[in-house]
Amino acid sequence: MLSIIKSLIQNKAVLSSSDLERAKGDRVYRIAAEKTISHLTRFNPKENPFSKALKIYYSQGRQQARNFLLDYYLENQPRNMAEVLGIHREPLTTLHSMATILPWSFKSATEKFARVAHDVDAKRAISKEAVHLGLNPDRDFGWQFFGPVSNDLLDAELDRLIGVFESIRSHGYKPKKFGHIHGYALISESDWRIVNLGGKHRYASLLALEYEEIEIELRSKAAPHIIRRSEAERWHQVENGFFTVEEALMIFDSHFH
Repeated sequence: MLSIIKSLIQNKAVLSSSDLERAKGDRVYRIAAEKTISHLTRFNPKENPFSKALKIYYSQGRQQARNFLLDYYLENQPRNMAEVLGIHREPLTTLHSMATILPWSFKSATEKFARVAHDVDAKRAISKEAVHLGLNPDRDFGWQFFGPVSNDLLDAELDRLIGVFESIRSHGYKPKKFGHIHGYALISESDWRIVNLGGKHRYASLLALEYEEIEIELRSKAAPHIIRRSEAERWHQVENGFFTVEEALMIFDSHFH
């Protein structure tokens, strides 16, 4: 069992349900970890497979962590956007899983795919981020969120997780040096969540290290920094007809579990 590593957090506003409505973008808040959720995959902190892999690494070593992460990628291989979101209709069934957007996303699925994928025409797509890290687009494939992934991408993802985890474990969490984790807020009638959009490896590491509170900056280029359930009819991808209101609310509600 990992012991909780506590850090001194000074001069930060504490985000609670009572003041979330007044929260401003581009500002850092201290968030209860239990109120956070992963982007796209919608894992709550207890389910997050990347923090689980890090806990296994800490207690059992790298090989066991790799086995766990490999199982995750083998068991989670959505073939298209429909399988990511659980909405089985066209055109979602024809769109690549990397093209997945949410009802409040600013960009279209086509624009999202072009932004994320190294080559949208490749038989097995690989993310631009993976190529930037040095993986070979002619041989490797995949994306960090879910499978399928090549063995080299699996190892690269695990090494990134371990590197960030060991840095925070040894030296503490230093957002002023490396930047803050960021995301946006979902507000339901009686509850709320902060979606981890950027800084996924730091987020997984802090969960694995059992941080009870996480500093997160409310910031997003992909969507508004505050999204209210009551405004579903005005969400961008609902207004343009890509999602129905009913579908949009189902996706929104899937973040609360």
